[in-house]
Amino acid sequence: MLPVPKHTKVFSRWLGIKTIGAIIRIREHGGKLDESQGCFITSLPCMFRKTRDILRSHWSIDNSQHYILDVTLTEDSSRIRKGTGPENSSVFRRLALTILQQDAYFKGSLRGKRKVCGRDEAALERLLAGFTEV
Repeated sequence: MLPVPKHTKVFSRWLGIKTIGAIIRIREHGGKLDESQGCFITSLPCMFRKTRDILRSHWSIDNSQHYILDVTLTEDSSRIRKGTGPENSSVFRRLALTILQQDAYFKGSLRGKRKVCGRDEAALERLLAGFTEV
């Protein structure tokens, strides 16, 4: 992570840029090491620990959403593999998750709400009606 040089034309199109950096993530998954790399630019001052904490918190939110999608909507066991099917089904799963999370009518877990709405059409209508109210 480096502060952006003051007199560099390369970064002139990003107004307010103060820091550039790279991040390397290494994790063990199924006995294998998985490595990914990424770059970032930010308007935050060059402070290593603060930037590191922000980047880590972003990934913790992303990881927790993946966990909820897998546990509640069994996303990992989906057999949809061809064309745009995986992306389309992912959009609908996330929409369903948002509706379930914002619902205040039904009490209980997200999985429980989903099961109730799957068995009872009136419950599904209540859920969707509550979601569309402004």
